[in-house]
Amino acid sequence: MTIRRIDIAAWAALIVLAHGVLISRWVEPFVNAAFCVVNLYFVFFGALLLQWRRAAGRAVGLYALGYVAGYAALIWLCFVYNRQWQPRFFLYAVPYITLFRLPLGLILLALFIGSSLIGQAFALQMFAALAAIAVMLHQVWRMQRDWFVTALLGLGALAFGLFLFPVFCLATTDTPQTLLDVFRRPEVRQAIAVSLLSATAASAVTVLFGVPFAWALARSQFRGKSLVETLVDVPILIPHSAVGVAYLLLFGDKAVWGESLRLSGTFWGIVAVQVFVSAPFLIKTVYQAFDAMGAGYETTARTLGASAAGAFVRVALPLGARAIAIGAILSWARAVSEVGSVELFAYYPMTAPILIANRASQMGLAQARPVAVLLVLTCLFIFLTLQLGRSVAAKPLLRKTE
Repeated sequence: MTIRRIDIAAWAALIVLAHGVLISRWVEPFVNAAFCVVNLYFVFFGALLLQWRRAAGRAVGLYALGYVAGYAALIWLCFVYNRQWQPRFFLYAVPYITLFRLPLGLILLALFIGSSLIGQAFALQMFAALAAIAVMLHQVWRMQRDWFVTALLGLGALAFGLFLFPVFCLATTDTPQTLLDVFRRPEVRQAIAVSLLSATAASAVTVLFGVPFAWALARSQFRGKSLVETLVDVPILIPHSAVGVAYLLLFGDKAVWGESLRLSGTFWGIVAVQVFVSAPFLIKTVYQAFDAMGAGYETTARTLGASAAGAFVRVALPLGARAIAIGAILSWARAVSEVGSVELFAYYPMTAPILIANRASQMGLAQARPVAVLLVLTCLFIFLTLQLGRSVAAKPLLRKTE
């Protein structure tokens, strides 16, 4: 379709006349001029769209309808709902015109508008989360063209993101200067250090006994094996406050073995309860890997003269390195977040989760929030570092065994 220059000039003249004669009565001159420029840009882009209609595959009527509807809604927001929205009009109208031929761009623009209306103080965090989901779904749809898979993935991502969103908002609430000031406090640094060191020690202890136990359980056949596999999951089922009471019963200051071992209220007492709550995550992960792997490679090594211990060290461990790394990471993550049993059995030295709970109950949310942010960011950094190290370090071990 051919668009004559005189047609564009006529539409532009009508827009300028409407803004100069009618709209200027209700709108300030500067805002009116800016609105006029946006409308002229709309007409110019619409004319280009008419010329590209066949190639672009976009209906000009839909383009005009979307602009008029958005224009009316934003005018209402600017002049009826809240006058502070007036500058934001141009952040929406101009991208709409520019991104009309890009479906993902329009989706992101719509999410930005919705986040600004609903998100309030956390509008940017909401937009970032929704935009990440939208980009992921767009990529899936482009590669597979399966609406059912895309819909289920979208529903799952939205549901999971809904539960993860408060943590994301928490991590982006305080400024870096506020976090630095809080980190400089000795009690905060000590609590974070105790949490990281105790979780690392608990994870190391779990690896030392959990990996051989998981391998032996996968290679053994006996009556009651299913019962043992069930008992491995018991620490996950027991309320952790009950774990603290159970440890106090045996290892408390006045308990049977409390005076000799002296675990209650010590660093190693924290490690003990952390091992209890985190061990199943490593044992089950490694057990499933060894069980799925089978004993074929180890049997071959035994026929070539290797001992049982040699087959375990030189064959099973390299093949199970990835599962061991994953289990250790999960075990560490579970240990560093433990609160209930630690609070009852080993309140001191205070870990970061205990410090957060203490400040939240005694001093309020404002005092507990920066410490929580520091712990979340620290654990997230360590977790991502461990995941990267697992993916880099496990591959050479697997290649050597091929």
